[in-house]
Amino acid sequence: MKSSNKNLLVLIIVIVIAIVTIFSFMRKNEYSPQPVSKNISTDLIRDLKATMWDNYVPFIIEDDFRLLDHNVSLSDTLGNNIKLKDLAPNKYKIIVRYSSTDCDICVDSVMNMISGLKDKKNLDNVYAITDSRDERDFIIRTSSKKYPVPVYRLSESTLGLFMENKNFPFVFVLTPDFHVVKVFMPSKEVPLHIRAYLSKVLNYLDANN
Repeated sequence: MKSSNKNLLVLIIVIVIAIVTIFSFMRKNEYSPQPVSKNISTDLIRDLKATMWDNYVPFIIEDDFRLLDHNVSLSDTLGNNIKLKDLAPNKYKIIVRYSSTDCDICVDSVMNMISGLKDKKNLDNVYAITDSRDERDFIIRTSSKKYPVPVYRLSESTLGLFMENKNFPFVFVLTPDFHVVKVFMPSKEVPLHIRAYLSKVLNYLDANN
């Protein structure tokens, strides 16, 4: 009887050891997913830099200091017609230029940053200019957005800039003599860059107006 009990005890110990060994082996070799990228921020920055460079030479440099026609016709959501020269005459102004085909999130990211600015000084010299299929489409789309700055529709197809209708919004300062300066291509992935740019150019307006 004692021999049987001893054998049973040995068997139990062997089974326990076997279970522990198998469990430890499985834990050691179980699948653990690898991180997508240890440098995801670096990857994003690299992609943004590449995009910026791809657009800098053919568009931004080409448009820098370009002279715009001050008689370009615009209209607001109430149907009032004005000229480009009527926007804050003799003052530096910030223009947000976007197309009706641009992604809403890209445009909204700029407008949200403008809305979130603590210092509202000089915001009365900030305007948005867009295009649309027709006046009705412009009024409906713009009225539903409630953007923080006045939005005007181009009667012509463009202002005459290389950056227009390239599927991304851009921002620039328009001088009193209608030269385009301080062109900026915002990225919705880096909203802090948009805020930094707006802060800089608003200070520029404050110093020059």
